[in-house]
Amino acid sequence: MKTNYLDQLRKYISPDVRTDLYSRNICPYLLYQIFPYCLTLIEGGWFEWVPRGGETSTRENTFSRLWGQRPNSAFVNEVLVRCPNQNAGIIIGIGPDSESNLKIRLLHVEGHCRMGYHTGDVLNWGKKDLDKDEIFVRNFPELMGNAFGGKYEMRPCHPAKDQKEASITTKQIHTPCRYHRQKTIFSGRTAFAGGLCPAAFQVAYPRALGAYYGARPQKESSIFCPNGPKGSTGICVKTKQIFPAPCHELLDRLATLIGSLLHPVDPLLYSLAFTISTVASHHCIHLEKEEFKFNLRSKKILCPASAYSLYPYLTLSADARKKFIESGAWSDMVCPDFVGTSYTLKT
Repeated sequence: MKTNYLDQLRKYISPDVRTDLYSRNICPYLLYQIFPYCLTLIEGGWFEWVPRGGETSTRENTFSRLWGQRPNSAFVNEVLVRCPNQNAGIIIGIGPDSESNLKIRLLHVEGHCRMGYHTGDVLNWGKKDLDKDEIFVRNFPELMGNAFGGKYEMRPCHPAKDQKEASITTKQIHTPCRYHRQKTIFSGRTAFAGGLCPAAFQVAYPRALGAYYGARPQKESSIFCPNGPKGSTGICVKTKQIFPAPCHELLDRLATLIGSLLHPVDPLLYSLAFTISTVASHHCIHLEKEEFKFNLRSKKILCPASAYSLYPYLTLSADARKKFIESGAWSDMVCPDFVGTSYTLKT
């Protein structure tokens, strides 16, 4: 009897981390998907399309609004995120429960879930979990490679001449967004942030999302690319105002008006960039002070949320992906956004 995808991954998670995830009833695949949103919220950030209402812990009492207009902004005080497992059809709601804790609600579960999640289940995630989960998330692609074998070197740091290039095809656009409005094929090597090494993008993305949406880290977090010797390539995330400061208040008021009449909107008030702060290894293809823009609107590369979500699965070879799917896992991938896009991968 073949080992299922969840147990297969757990074999390669260190015993202490595995025990911790068990005790919190957190699925490792789900944790990787939701971590950037958890980090942003726990450090005081907010997603502008999510309406605020009542007390911090206020939540919708019904799940039926998932199927209404603009459902990703239909629930007060919680951002909606899609589980990577399309077979289970799980929709998560994440929002603050207190200053140091988040409430994670299972808003919808329509298929079989290996974790045994059901609609209405509630998980908790807090500041005490941040540091250890950030380490887990940064190591997640390597865990996937070890668990299913045949790690695929699609990263430009170590291009393999004899390997075919991964491709990402939009399979279904559930609701058109500013990134994806028609079916497109992306290259595995060029789908990320304007030429930034995909491995570097993956480790920097959660902090980038937090920086853009106003997270205020309690301490400085060092971001290093996992390729090459530890600590050899450092990455800084910087935001910059697109409009002069006086315009921000006007744009905020306009966004508030649109939100009250129609639905919450996400005004683009800042640009964001990754800067290579240190390079101390010949393994790295980048140069110090080299800068890469965070994609806020381009349709030529993947939306950042999808690029982060898909990256661990793109590192698998064709044989490894086959093993992953044969273990009962999903064949197509989804954007974390509830009304986003689904993709077909070819490695």
